[in-house]
Amino acid sequence: MRTRQAFPLLALSLVLLLTAFAQEGPFRPYRQTLPDGTVSWYEGWIQTRAVVPLATGVPKAQAQTDARRVALMKAQAAALRIAMKVPMDAERRLEEFEALKVRVQGVGRGGKVLEERLEGTRYLLSLEVPISGVNGIAAEAYPVVVPELAAPPKPPQAGAAAPPAGPKPPPLASSPPPPGPKSLSTFASVRVEADEVGAKPALYPKILDPQGQPVYSAATVRPEVARRQTIARYVGRPAEGPSRTLVPGDWAPSGLPLALVDPRRFLLAQQVPPVPPAPMPEAQAPIPYPFAEEVLVVKAVGARGKLKADLVVTEQDAQRLRQNRALLEEAQVTVVVRTDVGGVESRRPFAPRNESLELGRR
Repeated sequence: MRTRQAFPLLALSLVLLLTAFAQEGPFRPYRQTLPDGTVSWYEGWIQTRAVVPLATGVPKAQAQTDARRVALMKAQAAALRIAMKVPMDAERRLEEFEALKVRVQGVGRGGKVLEERLEGTRYLLSLEVPISGVNGIAAEAYPVVVPELAAPPKPPQAGAAAPPAGPKPPPLASSPPPPGPKSLSTFASVRVEADEVGAKPALYPKILDPQGQPVYSAATVRPEVARRQTIARYVGRPAEGPSRTLVPGDWAPSGLPLALVDPRRFLLAQQVPPVPPAPMPEAQAPIPYPFAEEVLVVKAVGARGKLKADLVVTEQDAQRLRQNRALLEEAQVTVVVRTDVGGVESRRPFAPRNESLELGRR
């Protein structure tokens, strides 16, 4: 009797496991693990960790207080060192902007302590400094890196002569739309596959057509969007081989392919009645996941710039992107890069994190 009762539960567990692995997909959040911290180019944060030994010859309470203060300062300093090396675009890093150094120091001091504990005679502290968000590095970098985008256009002066009209640029060569049953207006996001051209991440990358004209840049994104987040999120393909462990916290993000498993059909094939899932609280309900046909996929044919952050696409893909300008204005762009190509100085694709990661539509 117990065996018959346990079989439906076992089958349901198998279905949920298969569904989880199907949702994992071929992509993961791109995280770079450095000697003194981790950079996530998908979630938008910098994490650092400091370990400080307790002082001897003083009361234990005072030793813990002093160790915590020193650990916090060390973690903030490590986050600042990492942030200074973050590429702003294809040519410059954050440390090349003097006006940003003081601003980023303020962001580091406002970082969130993720974990702190006493471990024997050592004090451990983990700090997270946001890259995206209203109080993140991107919010401080936007008016400095792209001041012409942050400032409103100046009205023409009265009586000023109009500038001479230059030659009109030649019209773009028209190319037939790619075959498919879906209209371009049904796309929910854009994915640029740039892992074969050695592209590297940056806060403000560009997508260029073969003539070098920008199709997507910080100027394309609405200012209120570009101030609170990076204009592209980066993912990588997981390492091949049986040694790679798939964890539910690293499921594929919004806009990426999804292999679907129908639990009801699977259970019917096993002659087991389906068990409806319990409703989740509204605050914890995951964001709807777009299907594969809702993703506009383009392939980069080159990477430009000193830091290899600008992506070159074909003329046909450039036309497709221009026809979906609404997605670009909302920064619904994900870039696939190689996990062994670091945008800072890393060779490891991602770092461990305690809490589970729910990746949904931006």
